[in-house]
Amino acid sequence: MASSMTKSDFVSAMSDKTGMSRKEVGAFLDAMNGLVVDQLKSNGQVTIPGMLKLKMSERAATSERPGINPFTKAPITIKAKPARRVVRAAPVKALKDSI
Repeated sequence: MASSMTKSDFVSAMSDKTGMSRKEVGAFLDAMNGLVVDQLKSNGQVTIPGMLKLKMSERAATSERPGINPFTKAPITIKAKPARRVVRAAPVKALKDSI
């Protein structure tokens, strides 16, 4: 499997495809990131047309509980987790159909 693109590779590829400078593409990505964060904080979801729908959900805190190590079968204690926010991404129909 091929390796993932780095941010620098992505900016270069977008610069080549759009004719914009690397600096302009970087500024666009930073602005887009800020917009997505603002929308997730205020609405809890944002759709990037033709690509993704991002949704934020709240995960409840979990308490400490007993468990079993599946390899040794020894009893263990599973640590508690605090309440947290998670972001889920789902492709939109246009992206699914194009692949």
